[in-house]
Amino acid sequence: MRHQRVRYARENAGRYFQWAHRLCSVPARDLAEFALISVQCYFDRAIAGWQASRGLYGEALVKALSNARVSFPAVKAQALTHFRLLAYSPQPTRAYRDASIGLYPGLGIAKLSFAICLAYPFTSEVVCVDRHMARAYGAASLTKGVYCRVESDIINEAQEAELPPFLYQWAIWDLYRGRPESHAGLSGDQPVQLILL
Repeated sequence: MRHQRVRYARENAGRYFQWAHRLCSVPARDLAEFALISVQCYFDRAIAGWQASRGLYGEALVKALSNARVSFPAVKAQALTHFRLLAYSPQPTRAYRDASIGLYPGLGIAKLSFAICLAYPFTSEVVCVDRHMARAYGAASLTKGVYCRVESDIINEAQEAELPPFLYQWAIWDLYRGRPESHAGLSGDQPVQLILL
């Protein structure tokens, strides 16, 4: 499986470099807000919620998240409001990530890593290991030990593929789910429209 992952990432590297360049135009704080909204949420709903909630507070924020069918809208609105009051100046290092765990409500190790990766797609020293990535690497559960092992495996494979770790992880996630996702909605290139029933 490792060889298949490395081959897929190498063969598709161009698309991930192109997509990552678009992320560089989005402020790190905005990307972190998206990471927070994306917790236990379908990707298209997280994008729609992120686009609809920018600059909103209180009931207007809850309503925007709810209308986008984001999971746990009231909880996420509270976490977003708290986050917006804090100084947020991420660094692409493991030391920053590890020291920041617990500082930002709603951003655990996986989503804090995701926020860092989005802000620093070419230089991040960390990757986002959620339950899906853990499964892609053969783990049945996601403990801290499993997180560290899978993150290390991804970074080692990324070096073998000669890609930045986040771009490699992005490619592997797309391979695992069976379709590519450009994240275009984060750069404003592609607004997401949901049909709400």
